[in-house]
Amino acid sequence: MILTITASPTIDVTYKINSVNLQKINRVNSTSVEASGKRINVSSALADQNIKTEAIAAVPNSSIARGVGAKIAIDTSGSALKHAISLAPDFIKPNLDELIEINPEIADNSQAIKDYVVALSMQINGVVLCTNGGEVGYASNTIDLLEVTPLVINGANSVGAGDAAVAGYLAGETSGSDFASAVKTAMSWASAACQNKKTSGLNNQPVFEGGAKIRSITPSNLRA
Repeated sequence: MILTITASPTIDVTYKINSVNLQKINRVNSTSVEASGKRINVSSALADQNIKTEAIAAVPNSSIARGVGAKIAIDTSGSALKHAISLAPDFIKPNLDELIEINPEIADNSQAIKDYVVALSMQINGVVLCTNGGEVGYASNTIDLLEVTPLVINGANSVGAGDAAVAGYLAGETSGSDFASAVKTAMSWASAACQNKKTSGLNNQPVFEGGAKIRSITPSNLRA
């Protein structure tokens, strides 16, 4: 069972138009309203793949969760991400902008970004998955450092793709996949989510197992 929690569930309203004309009246073709927020988005993606999950409102104590053998995965940003890192969760998924926000010194420096992903992984003794939209991202589990290149998809809606990546990684790990396979599942689910016109879940979109290219770039100091 994968439980998902968020302190800020939302209602997403999507306005669809054919084009945007600046300084003119733009008329909306249609609108859609749906429940959203990270717990709903992650659980929706898991449920779409028939994985048992539940989105709950209560916020459990992390020590209690670990006491019963649960693992903790966190996807947040800013000061909340800094605080989350201090709690040493088992998994965090910042995107590159969120990583640069808490450490501006790594901006525009690919080697510094890779080093920081590894350092954070060591700090929490867990997994760091740094996504970067359709560009190259990185993932580390203290042992391996992976370069992750997503499948380029001209999608319908990229909102919620990061949440689908979280769901995909958790699904892969809990099913017994190795680190690289779980990361690949994460990015495959994110690619599928981009094809979904909704902002939550995969909505029965096909998941391409080749949804990302994974390459080990583990530095020599991490190799056994």
